[in-house]
Amino acid sequence: LHKAIRRQRQMCIRDRTKGNLIQGRIKSQKDGMFITSIPFDKGFEMTIDGVKVKCEKVNKAFLGFHLEAGKHKIRILYHAPGVTAGKILTGLGVLIVIAGAVRKKKCAE
Repeated sequence: LHKAIRRQRQMCIRDRTKGNLIQGRIKSQKDGMFITSIPFDKGFEMTIDGVKVKCEKVNKAFLGFHLEAGKHKIRILYHAPGVTAGKILTGLGVLIVIAGAVRKKKCAE
């Protein structure tokens, strides 16, 4: 177990998270699967060295992808479903409220 933990620490060189973005650098000694503890969802977008890669569901529930040996820059971005539609509907709602207030003001005059 200690050997596996030491190997894991050696693999991750630097990482950073902010909001819906996780990114970092990794050094892998051989080809294999990069498996996260993040639950799989279709809203994830992953890139390795700036190239978009296919996200896979691994171990029946988690996010993962194939990784070749070597040093790589990993970027995982999450796009929550419905956010764009929510923003559009909110904007329309605000416009309707403003239009109603303007119309009410004109009718009162």
